Amino acid sequence: MVSNTSVDYRNFLRRIPWKITLPAIILVVTFLLLRLDKFCLVKARGVDDMPVSTAWGLICLLNWPAFSLTFWPRWAYFEFFGLDSWDWGRLIAALSFWALIGWLLDRKLSGSVGPIIRRRWLRICLCTLGLLIALLALGIGILETIGNGYMWVHFREVLRSNWVYVLGREINSLAPAIWGVIFSSYFANKLPRMLKR
Repeated sequence: MVSNTSVDYRNFLRRIPWKITLPAIILVVTFLLLRLDKFCLVKARGVDDMPVSTAWGLICLLNWPAFSLTFWPRWAYFEFFGLDSWDWGRLIAALSFWALIGWLLDRKLSGSVGPIIRRRWLRICLCTLGLLIALLALGIGILETIGNGYMWVHFREVLRSNWVYVLGREINSLAPAIWGVIFSSYFANKLPRMLKR
């Protein structure tokens, strides 16, 4: 028997337009982290000759799937509101990614259970490809994290120093591993169910 609280909670979640809400949240968080990025770089002056701020690492962690697919032609370079064309490309990709996640969430909460792609063989191929890419991302993330091992071994000392402002590379190296675990779990769960049908 389902409790009234869980039904009310599900109804509340259904009323939220996630395809708009998620990108809006990401937009606000990203702009706040961009402001924090400038603060971190000022604090970290003299710590690293090529600093990558902790705030930038958090932005990359939050939006890694979108950022890894972002590209921008070199001839179309521009600057607008203090962001260059690469940053705008990343922002558009991040908003699109989270809008897609929101759309899928809206679809699930509304009770639509039919597949988006009708052909079973195509769904299986895409799910297998997704699993392989997720496992590749996981492997890359693990290797990058091991490559940045100094920071993780001496993490206590790092937290007590100005290095805490420039942990961007280390956080960024974790991003593919974290997203690789998320997506490989999703596709590994979905693929056997597709094969049974």
